Amino acid sequence: MESLSKKNKDLVDDVFKIKLNSSSNEIRCLYEIDEKNLILDFKLPFNYPLSNIKVNGITRVGVDEKKWKNWILSSQYVINFQNGTIYDSVLNFKNNVKLNFEGYEECAICYSILQASDHSLPTKSCPTCHHKFHAACLYRWLKSSGSSTCPLCRNKFHFNKNHH
Repeated sequence: MESLSKKNKDLVDDVFKIKLNSSSNEIRCLYEIDEKNLILDFKLPFNYPLSNIKVNGITRVGVDEKKWKNWILSSQYVINFQNGTIYDSVLNFKNNVKLNFEGYEECAICYSILQASDHSLPTKSCPTCHHKFHAACLYRWLKSSGSSTCPLCRNKFHFNKNHH
């Protein structure tokens, strides 16, 4: 938590605030949307890093529940499965919210705007239904499904060959 408080100034701006509560080992992130706050809590267990940090959505504003849950899972994933820091996870949450309200489209597979592992935007677009996907999510889908069809409309997914 100490390292996060030092980097606070990099994260905090007019719409995004962080509150640290060292007595309860909690970090609260508040993202203001139309005078209301999206609130996400990070709960550090007292035996951290032996136990995982828990990420809880407290208040959801302006986004549907599915997208909200996926932002929470993405933030949890950064910390618990990518060996990312709390700062990385908070930044991931902040950027997903920011990009969402700037009109960026989320991936139709993972429902996040930023891909949790490589921080990319969804750039692969289905030629039929025009939904966008992160390359990593789409390739994982294609590999697991054993087909080369769009996960949503099931039409053939055509890949552009890039000549370098």
